[in-house]
Amino acid sequence: MQITLSERDLDAMPAALRRRLLEFLLADRVGAAGAPARLVDGLLKLSRPHAINLVREASFRPEGHELLAVLRAATAGDGADGPSRQAMMKALQTPSSRSLRQHLDTLDGIAQKATGIPAGRLWRYGPKAQALRMEPSSRRILRDVLESLSHAGEQEEPLWE
Repeated sequence: MQITLSERDLDAMPAALRRRLLEFLLADRVGAAGAPARLVDGLLKLSRPHAINLVREASFRPEGHELLAVLRAATAGDGADGPSRQAMMKALQTPSSRSLRQHLDTLDGIAQKATGIPAGRLWRYGPKAQALRMEPSSRRILRDVLESLSHAGEQEEPLWE
């Protein structure tokens, strides 16, 4: 048996039920405690549990769809350099760099809370490449968590089995 939920279905769910559903779907992928987060050149190096907490917290906010879109756009690319500010604004379909900055700052705050490192930042703009710099392993882990979330349900066993 397979159950398919649309974004509309998820939006209609009470927040507590949505949170428990995400915890259940991602539970087998999270280690017991996971590796602690640390700073590498001032950027957060996230563990998988921290990335899951970040995505979960972002998705339950009123602006959750925009925050998840920012995360998806920011995790594009490999290595430390990601998309440029213009590419991010184009992907998010927003004409305002101010709203993009607000979303990036909100996600930084959520990441700081999830990791317990108040001085940590998820990203910064690289001066030479004008690209969103992020710790490479954090980029990969976040991309993997977002991918898992978008495919949740396809390989899951029914609750009663």
